[in-house]
Amino acid sequence: MKAKAFALLLALAAATGTRAYDFKSGDLCYNITSSSNNTVEVTNAVRLNDLLAKDTLSVCEAVYVGKHFGVDSCSVKSYYIQGYVQEIKQNAMDTYKNITFYMSDDLESSGDLFYAYHVSAYAYQMSTENGVSNEELKNLKVGDFVLVYGQILNYRDQFIETNNGHNGQPRGMVVAINDFVAGRTTGITSSLIVPDTLIVPDKVLDGGVSYKVVGIGNYAFELRSPNLLVLPPSVTYIGGYALSCENLYAFAHQALSIESGNSIGRMHVLESAKGEYGNDTLQFLKRDLATISGHCYLRKSASQSASLIYAVDGGNRELVLPAATGNSYPVTSISNSWAFIDCEAVVSVTVPESVEYIHPEAFSHLPRLTEVVWRARAYPDCTQGATPFYKEGSFDLRGQIKSFAFGESVQSVPAYLCAGMSAVRSMQLPNGVQRVGFGSFAGCTGVSLLSLGTGIEHIADSAFAGCSRVSAVTLPAGLSDIGNYAFEGTGLVDGTS
Repeated sequence: MKAKAFALLLALAAATGTRAYDFKSGDLCYNITSSSNNTVEVTNAVRLNDLLAKDTLSVCEAVYVGKHFGVDSCSVKSYYIQGYVQEIKQNAMDTYKNITFYMSDDLESSGDLFYAYHVSAYAYQMSTENGVSNEELKNLKVGDFVLVYGQILNYRDQFIETNNGHNGQPRGMVVAINDFVAGRTTGITSSLIVPDTLIVPDKVLDGGVSYKVVGIGNYAFELRSPNLLVLPPSVTYIGGYALSCENLYAFAHQALSIESGNSIGRMHVLESAKGEYGNDTLQFLKRDLATISGHCYLRKSASQSASLIYAVDGGNRELVLPAATGNSYPVTSISNSWAFIDCEAVVSVTVPESVEYIHPEAFSHLPRLTEVVWRARAYPDCTQGATPFYKEGSFDLRGQIKSFAFGESVQSVPAYLCAGMSAVRSMQLPNGVQRVGFGSFAGCTGVSLLSLGTGIEHIADSAFAGCSRVSAVTLPAGLSDIGNYAFEGTGLVDGTS
């Protein structure tokens, strides 16, 4: 079946005049699939030559580079390859002064693996005091982040690994373990860091000509596998191994419907698209992806919770997010910075009671937001430079929000949550609120009507500082603690009126 699918795709390419890497737009490469109809398909996210020119590669990049060598052929130059130790196959440091292990970009991934074969200690090979010692390499363990240096070998087209004396060249070396070397950090430094969301446009421009994006080519996202891949309605097919990377949690297309077999909405997925590593992406999506009213959630079985990763407004100006998925997983987070990228028309958003985390830039994609209904029961304190509605140096929605309402489920108001919302005219805290955090409403200069719920026991420092139009407020009978400067800069006398 795979052979037939690939043959069909190749025949289609030949018939329509496909030209590989015809042009590049943004982070994606496109090739012409039908010049008469001005259509294109997405190919690899980067050019192979761009990778060959680099000196530091991720595991996914190193594997990709290795696949383009002939069998038992290796790279001309040596590369730094960085990743986590996934599995140690042999520790022969005591006998042969070398060690063999698998590397990956993500310890939770079983997709792309690089084989560090019989690599040695940097100091041992180079006769220098810098780098890794024999004892350090001997104590290497799963989970360590390593920087390996050496040529890349395509061994029998089975393993992409470091060179082990092939063609008379030296074997690979472990340059660093959880450390810095020669100004190069062993943190993820690749220029191909995967974003939360990769959105494929429905058309691209090249040389003044507009092309409609109709398909996804073979291996298209092998190097740039996002957590969420958003495809336009114009895409009608996905090529072989395009979904093979484990990092891909979900992809959205049409109404985000996931059906049986190889059909997703009106899109055809080649049988081989699921990948060569036993990663059945379609089954994975059916198991872990939940859709409610078009919103896309990733279910997390370990914590019995769910995270919103993509929302749609459905043409509505009000966006009300549910507190739980269909299988009763509570929605505890909005984890994707691009979750609301397609919700620019939304003016009102309702945060459910179960939410405990919102990505610092999630709401930055709601430029028309003016109304908020906050139902989060016990959201943790924000910082002065970062709230769901403001991030220093990034975006600021505080001045445009005109209405901020709290739901009855709210038990505490996080620090700085509403600070600086100068356009809000009134604030009413429900009776269930027990605590008002540090600077929660500081600088709300437009608020003239302030109503405190009967259940408030603690008001933190500077909670209402700078609310200059507030001249009267009734303090609840159970209030036991008022922080310093809680009402400084208001029209109140001795805290009450």
